[in-house]
Amino acid sequence: MDLFTTISLAAVDAINPCAIAIQAALLSMLLTRGRKEVLIGGILFSITVIAIYTIYGLVLHKFLSLFYNSIKVFLI
Repeated sequence: MDLFTTISLAAVDAINPCAIAIQAALLSMLLTRGRKEVLIGGILFSITVIAIYTIYGLVLHKFLSLFYNSIKVFLI
């Protein structure tokens, strides 16, 4: 499995609420490979999911901060 496939599956997993299906697909693809490739695939998958969730969190924080700043005038 190449880097693009692993990152694509991890990005879909970060968006998809059904993470078990994505992880099962990744595992089924990796089981035909050697131990080293399974380890590398798992690490890349985990790092990509963490990165996507971090980006989502930062975007959500920025959006909510803008929203709070725009209604703060009415709260005071």
